Parts: sequence; structure tokens; C-alpha cells
Amino acid sequence: MADSGSGVGTPVSGNTPPTLLSGAVPTGGCLTLPEYAQIIEYDEHRFFGVHRDDFDYGCREYWTKAQRATLQHYLSVAQSMLEDELRFALCPSWVANEEQPYQVNMETRRKHVIEPGVMATASIEAGAAVDHTSDPAMIGPIATTVTAVSEVVVYYPGTTIQIVPQQMRIESGQLTIWIPRCRLVKLGLQNGPVAYETLSNFVDAVDVVRIYNDPTVQATLIWPHAHSQRCAETGCTENTQTACLYVLDGDIGNVTVRPATHVDGVWTTASPAYPGRPYKVRLNYRAGVGTIQPALKEALVRLAHVLMPTEPCSCDVVQRLWKRDRNMPPMFDRERLNCPFGTSDGAWFAWRVVQARRVVTMGAF
Repeated sequence: MADSGSGVGTPVSGNTPPTLLSGAVPTGGCLTLPEYAQIIEYDEHRFFGVHRDDFDYGCREYWTKAQRATLQHYLSVAQSMLEDELRFALCPSWVANEEQPYQVNMETRRKHVIEPGVMATASIEAGAAVDHTSDPAMIGPIATTVTAVSEVVVYYPGTTIQIVPQQMRIESGQLTIWIPRCRLVKLGLQNGPVAYETLSNFVDAVDVVRIYNDPTVQATLIWPHAHSQRCAETGCTENTQTACLYVLDGDIGNVTVRPATHVDGVWTTASPAYPGRPYKVRLNYRAGVGTIQPALKEALVRLAHVLMPTEPCSCDVVQRLWKRDRNMPPMFDRERLNCPFGTSDGAWFAWRVVQARRVVTMGAF
């Protein structure tokens, strides 16, 4: 990355979007670790392995890096399970090269389509200084042409490990970010506990990056059996043509695709490059909901607890929640017996939440 920048420069990466990455949402999933701590009413300092002499934590124990990583893994697995049934992403994310048989009108597999395109990144400022004068710590103001804080992501310097801000603001081309000190523990010290008052335990710089939608790559039409006189030696390939994707109804994922080229920010329709009808298409788009409903957050947490073979930590409050969600009733009806998430209380709760909110269409999956 460059030392600084406007946040609009040449994309660092693109065309191969990771899943579940949008704005300040960590790559581990749509529900951030600070949000999880808030939901279970766990103090963030102990959760991130930070000790403060002036705080009374009661029974709260220090979480280790391994415990947080295990939790994030099961939150991610639970999220995938929920999304497969809901048929939409819990937060805006990119879908790359979704392959389908070509039709004039198609339904994307992920509903709530926002826009066609692929993920791209650009540096806003690498090594941005962190001011620990107060808590939350402050980064900036940083000059930028980015206008939406939802496109801003903060990383540990030189990595793609994300840090979740508490607040971000852009005013008059100046970006300011606030992050609680306990979320800024140096990577090598994250098994804790570390002293809150010792500033050398916390990073003094972060990388600030823009993650945004690149609309120049939307769809690819495919015809079979491109070959030459050397086909017998090299094997046949496919014929492809770039195409633009038009969203007819984003809520149900109804889209149409047309041959087109993209030049200087403008899509221009084109005639089919090959005879006959394309037999399949690859789609690139961003989809998801902007805000996770409280019931879905609870379903995500409870299903993650169900999936964990052991409790996340030994603190009484967490053990109680884990046991609650894994509890098996002495009897259950046929509907619960057939619940794809399982028959425990947490799995049954998550399934009922999903069934009330899933997108139902006439399309096949």
C-alpha cells in the first residue's frame, strides 16, 4: 500500500471477491466480536484480554485469542447455515462467478441484490497514527474522497486482520475513526491479560482501506466448444463474452443479462459474439441486508453455541447461555424432530426465526 492516498486509486484487488466482507464487517462474519460481547453482556476489556485496575468485573474471566478464534469460527458456520435457509446474506457481501443456465430472466441464488459488480480495494492511508490520548482512541482526520463510512475498513498494519471501530465520520473530506483501546491489543499479546494503562501493549498505527463495488465486471456469457485444429491435442474450451447485469427486482433476485462492453465508465450493449444461444452465464453481484434484525442476531448466537462442542469459556454467565442453547427437551414433536439445525433449544429457536424470514420464490435452487 502507499503511505497515503485519496481512497479512489487503482484497486489493489478485485474480480475474486471473498465472502461476507462489507464496510467494517470483519471477514469472520457479519456479527462482530464486540457485538457478541454486548449481546451476552460481557465486558469488552475482559473479552479482549485487557486488565483495568479501576474496573470491577465480577466473575468475568479473560478470554484468550484461541477462544475468540473458536467463537468466530462457529459464528461464521452458523451464519452460513442461516443464510442457506434464508436465501440472502445477513450483511452486504459479494458473490463471484455464480454459474447458472442462461435464461432471459434469472434468479440469483442470494436474494436482496444491491448492485452488480465485484469487490475492489484501495488504500486510504497505510500506517495511520493512533492517538491514545483518550479512550476510545482516535485515528485521523484523514483527507479522503470517500463519502460513505460503510466503505471504510481498518486493519492491523501490514495485514488483512480487521479491527472493528466504534464510530467513523466523514465531514468536509476528512475521515475520523474512533476505536476502544481494548480492541487495539497488539497481535503478539492477544492471549492476555495485558495492562490497560501500558500503551505499549496497543498498536500505534493502523491501515485504513476502502472496500467498494467495482461495476466494470458484472457477468460472462458462455458458449460451449471453442476449438481449433489442435483441439485433439489441447482439448476444447469455451467461448465467452462480457455482459452487463440488470436488476429487475433485487428483493427476489430477479435479473437479466445482455452482451455488452465497458469502456470509460459506460456500458454499451453488443451483439452476441457467437452463433446460437449461450448455454450458461456467470454472475457477479453484491447482495444482503443492511442491518441484521435483533431476532436474527440472537438466532446466530444461539446456533453458534449449539455448534460448539465445549463452552466458549469457563465463566458462569457464558456457561449458562451455552447450556441453555444445547438443552434437549425430554419430548418434542415431529416438526422439531425434522429440524435441519438440530433438536436442541437453540437450534429450534434459530430455525423458527429463519422460517419466518426466508425469501420464497418460484425459482429453483
